[in-house]
Amino acid sequence: MSDSFPCYQSHAPLICWIFISILGHTNRLQCFDMKSLSCFLLALTCMILGLPLFAQDSFSAYSGDTFHVGDHITFGYPSILVPNNISYQYIMDVNPDHMFGMTEVNRRMDGSEGIVKGFMKGDKIYTDETLMLVTASDGRELYLRTDKAINSGELVVRNTPPSIFPDAVELTPRLAFAMLLKVNKNSPKEYLKQYLYVAKRDLWDKVHNDEFEYHAVEASELKELESVIEGIDFGAVYYFKDNYDTGIYMGKYDFDAKGYKMVLDENKQGLLTIPFDASMRVYLMLSNIATDFGTIPLNVEEAKRVRMRLNNGSQPIYPRNKIYVKLNPDVTKADYDKLLFGSQYEGVLLSGKMVGIEIYDFGHCEYNFIAYKKL
Repeated sequence: MSDSFPCYQSHAPLICWIFISILGHTNRLQCFDMKSLSCFLLALTCMILGLPLFAQDSFSAYSGDTFHVGDHITFGYPSILVPNNISYQYIMDVNPDHMFGMTEVNRRMDGSEGIVKGFMKGDKIYTDETLMLVTASDGRELYLRTDKAINSGELVVRNTPPSIFPDAVELTPRLAFAMLLKVNKNSPKEYLKQYLYVAKRDLWDKVHNDEFEYHAVEASELKELESVIEGIDFGAVYYFKDNYDTGIYMGKYDFDAKGYKMVLDENKQGLLTIPFDASMRVYLMLSNIATDFGTIPLNVEEAKRVRMRLNNGSQPIYPRNKIYVKLNPDVTKADYDKLLFGSQYEGVLLSGKMVGIEIYDFGHCEYNFIAYKKL
């Protein structure tokens, strides 16, 4: 048991004292065989130390998902995933050398699996939670703060179905910038430095203030940009991951239509934003976004689980979306007029039609799938 619960190893002297005391009175325990004596010692130790015995063989999480001993689970992305800083906030390594017997996981595990070994309640650290003990595929033992791991996306509870447009092309900042140049008939050479800023930040940092460094790469980078522009296919379906506040949300559940009503913030007027970063944005005008959303089909039981998982009562659900679009090869004056923002936004606008949407709990849009709809 000390291997499974290393945080109690510091109590070893007390355990030894109990053991020695009992052995010192063996004349009173002659009716015990060795198996009975072992069970008695284990139970007594657990009573004194408050140590769980894995009596639970299943646990029902707040999200409506039930886990059993022996289940295979899948790990999601860490809550913190930035260069030089990777950390799971609700999954811990079993660490006998740490004062609490556990430490945060600081390595990538997304997509890998583990096997549920048991559940622990009444722990001295997380007194209001049930911890799940899991053996990872690399053999390491882990504690999961189960509910919080689900809520943060560190534990996968819904896998993704096949994409509704499997051949769709991701509308990356690099590609979107090239599209802007093509739509607005801008000179690639004139905007090459801006392109490097969007698509190749490390290179931009190196060359933008050094004319000799810039000259050394200018010809090859310009050739690449021209190739990207030439290869743009406006007949293709593109997608982008809506990790930002575009005003798309799920309203109340419609029990007659059996689905969530999708709503667009009336102030958005069909306009979505694809930020490159804090200083540069692409505005995407979708002509049908406010009229064709309708209801996203989802049966009552699954809809209830979504509501439980997002844990927000009867408030609107702001999910993360994978939005599929077909883009127009040009932008009309009517599109600009709808913006109502002024001429400063000229040259940063794409327009098109939304053709589908997939809805997820989290911004990476790869698991914890909710629902989808083709328009």
